[in-house]
Amino acid sequence: MSKGSGTAWLGLIDNSSRGITTASQAKLNKAVAAAFAELHGVGDQEIYLQLVGAVQAQLIHLALYHSGGNQSHAAIALGLSRTTVHKLMLSHRVGV
Repeated sequence: MSKGSGTAWLGLIDNSSRGITTASQAKLNKAVAAAFAELHGVGDQEIYLQLVGAVQAQLIHLALYHSGGNQSHAAIALGLSRTTVHKLMLSHRVGV
C-alpha cells in the first residue's frame, strides 16, 4: 500500500463480520484517519500506542458508564476479564 493523500485506503477495512455497521465503520475510519493525520510526524514511532491507548480509555469509560460503574458488567460487554478492565482503568486513569 503506497503512502499518499486521501483516504481511499480506508475502504480496505471491513469489520462487517464483527457486527460493526457500515455507518459506524465509516465514522470510525474517518476518526482514525483524522487522529493519524494529526499525530503523523510527531513521534511517528508511537502513533499506534497513542491511538490504541486513547481508544482503550474511551471504551473502558463508556463500558463503565453504561454498566453503572460495575466493572464485571463492563468486562462482559467488552469481552475482557474483570481483572483486565481493572488494570486498564488504572493504566488509563479511568474511573479511579
